[in-house]
Amino acid sequence: QEITFKQGDTTIDTISAVNVTLPAPADIDDYQAGKTFIGWTDGTNLYKVGETVWGITEATTFKAVEISFEALGAQLRLSGPAGMRFGFAFDSAELTAYQEAGFIDGYGGLIARTSTIDTLEYAVNDNILIVESTVNSVNGDNTEFYVGIWNMYAHNFNVSMTARGYLEVKYTNDANVSYVYSDVLVKTASVGAQEILDGIESGSITDEAFTSATAIEMLNAYVGK
Repeated sequence: QEITFKQGDTTIDTISAVNVTLPAPADIDDYQAGKTFIGWTDGTNLYKVGETVWGITEATTFKAVEISFEALGAQLRLSGPAGMRFGFAFDSAELTAYQEAGFIDGYGGLIARTSTIDTLEYAVNDNILIVESTVNSVNGDNTEFYVGIWNMYAHNFNVSMTARGYLEVKYTNDANVSYVYSDVLVKTASVGAQEILDGIESGSITDEAFTSATAIEMLNAYVGK
């Protein structure tokens, strides 16, 4: 049978086969920059890279399932309980389509002390804070969400934190939930405070909250006072 592989509207390969092992798209970064690759779909099912589809009886097109999944950056919270939050964004249309197809279930963020992890991936243990996103906002074509740490103690202002977003993916032939991830964000509260101060001094940032006791405490942690 004729088997066609496509990314978007672009055909990347055509073969003849009855059984096919789904490949990793070699040129995914060439024209789909910024996309996170999830798997392949025949229009109904979602398959993993490396999975074999057996006994194909008619011409079939496998289309790459990809989503724009961006790590926006880290922000400090200077008013109220001290803290830091990390932002992530999806393409809204892609997210909705894949949720409706049953390919994507939930999503959220992972946060850990940088020193406690080698690779930040979804795992239930004492070192990783898992925050499922229940609130998001639409900004243009994107759906944005944030996960954060509040009520930070001053002795943690100089501690490097690592965060990344995750998607819960449901492949048709796998009863377990799988995960795909955004890029990693790394930030220290005191360094972030210094970056804001530099922006204020250069005139690129106007932030009256930076005069708060919390901000000054973060800065003192940065300079080691």
